[in-house]
Amino acid sequence: MTTAPTTFEAVADAIEHFVRQHAIVADDDHGFNREVDLFDTGYIDSLGLVTLTSHLECTFEVTLSEEDLFHEDFATIDGMARLIVARRHRSE
Repeated sequence: MTTAPTTFEAVADAIEHFVRQHAIVADDDHGFNREVDLFDTGYIDSLGLVTLTSHLECTFEVTLSEEDLFHEDFATIDGMARLIVARRHRSE
């Protein structure tokens, strides 16, 4: 039985927490939000993408394809959360 978050809000919260920790985002960084492009703004770089992808796959028990990683929705926290929730619902 999994203990991974399953609702959109819980998944987005978990992703935001991970990104804030690993990208060292200050709590008062007003440019950071769930709809900001994490790659264009420099919050996540290529090494960060590898770390993030591994974390998402392990935490949420999903497999992300190369196509997923380069999809425009994958650039934001909310987009990642939507993708993960959709994948988890398909696998149930």
